[in-house]
Amino acid sequence: MKSSKIALWGLACLFSAANLAGAQTRSAITGSVTDSSQALLPGVTVTLTSPDRVGGAQTATTGQDGTYRFSDLPPGVYSVSAQLSGFRTINRTEMRLLFGTTLTVDFTLTLGTLTERVVVVGRAPAVDVTTAQSTSKIDAELIQATPTVTDQRNGLELMGMSPGVNLRSALGAARDANEVLLDGSPATAPERQATNAAVINSDWMEEIQVVAVGANAEYGEFSGAVVNFVLKGGSNQRHGLLEYRTVRPSWIGNNVGSLSSTLQGRFTNTTVLEQWDADAQMGGPVVQDRFFYFAGFQKIRNDTIAAGTPLTPGPSTQSQWRALGKLNWALSNNVKVEGSVQSNNVTLEGNGSGTATPETGSVSSEPNTLVSTRATWTANAKTLVEFRAGGLRYEQSIDPKTGGRTGPPPHRDTLAGISSVNLASYRFLHETRAGFGGSVTRYQDHVLGQYHELKAGVDFNRIGFYSEAGFPGGLSFSDRGGQPDQVTIWAGDVISATGRRTTLYAQDGWRVTDRIRLEPGLRITFNRGTTPTAGDIFSTTPIDPRFGFAWDVAKDHKTVLRAHYGRYHEAFGTTEYQFTDTATQTVQITARVNGPDNYTELTRLTPANNLLVDPNITQAYMDQYMVGIERELFADFAFSAQYIQREGKDQFNWIDTKSMYAPVDVRDPGRDNVLGTADDGSVFTAYNLTNPGVGNRVFTNIGSRRYRALQLVAQKRFSKNWQVLAGYTRSRAEGSVNNQITDNYGGTAANNPFLSPNNAINSVGRNTLDAPHELLVRGSYHIGLIGGFNFGGSYRYISGNAMSRTAVFRLTQGNTTIRVEPRGTFPTEATNSADVRFDKTFPLGGRSRRLSVYLDIFNVNNQGVATGAAAPNTEASGATYGVPVAWSTPRTLLCSGRFSF
Repeated sequence: MKSSKIALWGLACLFSAANLAGAQTRSAITGSVTDSSQALLPGVTVTLTSPDRVGGAQTATTGQDGTYRFSDLPPGVYSVSAQLSGFRTINRTEMRLLFGTTLTVDFTLTLGTLTERVVVVGRAPAVDVTTAQSTSKIDAELIQATPTVTDQRNGLELMGMSPGVNLRSALGAARDANEVLLDGSPATAPERQATNAAVINSDWMEEIQVVAVGANAEYGEFSGAVVNFVLKGGSNQRHGLLEYRTVRPSWIGNNVGSLSSTLQGRFTNTTVLEQWDADAQMGGPVVQDRFFYFAGFQKIRNDTIAAGTPLTPGPSTQSQWRALGKLNWALSNNVKVEGSVQSNNVTLEGNGSGTATPETGSVSSEPNTLVSTRATWTANAKTLVEFRAGGLRYEQSIDPKTGGRTGPPPHRDTLAGISSVNLASYRFLHETRAGFGGSVTRYQDHVLGQYHELKAGVDFNRIGFYSEAGFPGGLSFSDRGGQPDQVTIWAGDVISATGRRTTLYAQDGWRVTDRIRLEPGLRITFNRGTTPTAGDIFSTTPIDPRFGFAWDVAKDHKTVLRAHYGRYHEAFGTTEYQFTDTATQTVQITARVNGPDNYTELTRLTPANNLLVDPNITQAYMDQYMVGIERELFADFAFSAQYIQREGKDQFNWIDTKSMYAPVDVRDPGRDNVLGTADDGSVFTAYNLTNPGVGNRVFTNIGSRRYRALQLVAQKRFSKNWQVLAGYTRSRAEGSVNNQITDNYGGTAANNPFLSPNNAINSVGRNTLDAPHELLVRGSYHIGLIGGFNFGGSYRYISGNAMSRTAVFRLTQGNTTIRVEPRGTFPTEATNSADVRFDKTFPLGGRSRRLSVYLDIFNVNNQGVATGAAAPNTEASGATYGVPVAWSTPRTLLCSGRFSF
C-alpha cells in the first residue's frame, strides 16, 4: 500500500503543470477559530456548503493552531459554519467568493450549546490580505447589470472594464501582448497571441479576471496581462435564460455634425440595416451534488454601414453563431472533473472603410473551437493534485469581395490617402494549439514560519501554423495624384511552422507570521521552434524570478500592504521564426512605374538566406515593480492605490545587416505633401539605399519600452442593492518600441524602427496607445418595487492617442514613409462617453421565473470622435492628413427582452 502511494505521488509530480494559467489557482476560504478570550480552538468542525460547488458539503477540522482551510473552490456563494461541543454554532452565509481569491473568515465562538446557532448573513472580507497579487475582478453581477458593448457582447471588449486597459493595450503593453484564457486554457492564436478565437458571450461568464500586477510564477507568456474568462457552470438549482436583443435603423443618432461640410459629405453617419442577436442557455444538475451541466447557444446578425465609410457603399454584414457546453462531475469526494467546449463561426463581408472605396471590400470567415478540461485529486487534507488538458483550432480566410485572388491589383494613392480597385492582400490561416499538464499543491505547517503553500509543476504546449498570403493579381500599386507611381511585385507566400513549449515553475506562499506573507517563485520555460525549410531554428530558455510581499496591517483583515517584483517574458509564438520557411516564399520586387507594364526595378527582397533568426536571440521581457495598499472602507467596499513600473528590455525587432545607406538632405513637404507650397517644412537628413537588392533581415533583440502609472481603484461588490467599479490611471508609455498590434514582435517593415535609418527618425517617444489619463466608472442600483427596477451605467474618459505627421519621399529605394514630427505632436481627441441601462423585471411566479425588459443607450452624450487603435486620424501628409480613419458610433438605443428561470 505504501509503495502504491509513492507511485501515485511520483506520477502526480511528473505531470504537475502550470499550463499558463493552470496557473489559474482556484479560490479558497481560510481563517482561524478562537473563543471569547481569543484563545485558539483546535478540533472545531468547520462545514462549507454552496449550491455552486459540485461534490456537496465539505468539512474540515481546525488544527492545533486553530486554523482551517478550504481550497480549490469555484466562484460562487458560500456558507461556512463552525461548531464545537460546549459552544454556540456560528454560520456565516451568503458570502460571495470570486475566482482566484482567498477569503479570510475568522470565527469567535461563545459558550453555549450546539443547538444554539448564530447566523451572520452576507458578510465577507472585501480585501484579500493573503497575496501580493493585485488582480482586477469583474463579476457576473457587474457584467449583467450594466450596459455592455453593442458588439454582440464580445467578451474581449469587456477587458476595457478593467482599469489601465485601453483598446486591449494593458498597462502600456502592445495589443498582442495578452494571454487570453477560457476557463484557464489558452484562447489566443499561437502565431502572435492574437485574440480572434476568444470571442465569448458575456452572458456565459461568471467572472473576468485580469492578472498583471504582482502576478506570481504560475503566470507567464505575457507582457500585458493574463485575462481569464471564467465560464458559468451548473449547480443544484436548475436555471436558464432566453434573450433577444435588437437595434432598429431609426434608433441610431447622428454625431457627424462637428465635421466640416466637406467631411460630412464623405463621412456618412452610421446606418443600421439589421442588427439582432438571440441567446439561449441552460444549467442545472444531472445528479444532485455530483454532476452539473451548462450549455448555451447564440446567433448574431449585423448588417451596417459604419460611420466614416464612403457615401454610397454597400453594407458590411456579419453572420455568426456560438455554442458552449460545460460539465462538472464529482467522481468521489476527493476526485473532480470539469470540461468545456466552445465553438464559434463568423462570416464577414466588408465594403471598404473611411479611406477606401467599396471595391476594396473583403469576404472572410473564422471558424474556431476551444477546449478546456481539468481534473483534481485531493490526496489528503494538505495535498491537491491537478491535471489539465486543452487546446484550440482556429482558421481565418480573407479574400477579395470581387475579382478573387487573381483579380485586378490594389492601388493606394499617397497624396489622396485613398485605397481603391481591390483588397490590399488576401490571407488564409490555420492554427492549432494543444497543451497538457497538472500541478501539485502542498500545505506544510510549522517550517520556518506558520505554514507554506507550495505549488510546483511542468507543462507541455505544442503549436502549429500554416499561412497563404499575397496580393490580388500579384501586384500592389502606390499611386501619386491618381497615376501609378510605384509597384510591389509579389507572387505570394506559403509558410508553415511548429513549436514546442515546456514550462516548469515553483511558487511558495510563505506565511511567516499571522500577518506577513512572502511569495518567492521561479518560472523556467523552454521554447523550441521548427520550420520545414530551416529545421530546429528557434531556441530560447527564459527564466522568470518573482518575489512578493503582503502585510495584513491589522488583525481585522481589512488592510493589506503589497509589494512585488517580477520578470515576465513575451509569449512564445510562431511569428518569431515562421519566416525562415523560405522554400515556398517568393521574391518581393519594388519598382518605379514608367507606364503600363513598364517598370524599373528599385530594390528586391529575396527570402532564401536573407530572413534569419539571430542564433543568440533571447526571449523579449519586461521587469515589473509594484507597491500598493488596499483598504476595506466599509462592508463590501474596498479602495486601493498602487504604483506600477514596467521596463521592457531586449525587445523583438528586425535589423538589416547588409543594406548600406548614404545621408541626403530632404525638405518636409508640409501637410499637403507637395513641395514648393507655403506649408513646406525644414530640411532634415534622410537616407538613400546605396546597395539595393542585398537586404539581409535578422530577427533579434533590440529596443526598449517603459511604462509608469499611478492607479486608484474603488470597488463595491453588489450588496444592499448597489455596486460600483471606479478606476483612475495616470500613466506614461514611451520608448523606442511602440505598442500597437505586432509591435511586440517586430512590427512591420514600414514601422520597425531598427530596420532602416529612415524608420528610426522620430521613432523614440510616447507610444501611440499612451493615454496619460484614464477614468472609468461602472455601476448599478436596484429598486425592489413592483417586481424590481434596475438602473446601470458606465462612463469612460481616455485622453487621446499620441500621433504625429508622416510624409512620403522619393528616395533611391523607392517611395519611403518618414515620420517628420515626434510622436505625440498632435494628440487625438479624448474619448468622453457614457452609456446607461434601464430595465424592468416582472415576476412570473415560482422561485425564480421572471421576464425582464432592457433599454440600453450607448454614447448618451452622442460624442463624435475619430476612432481606431493604430491611428484614429490619418498621419500621412496629403489631402487626407488629419482626417478621421473611422468615426465613433453615435447615440444608439438597444432593446432587449429576457426570460429567465
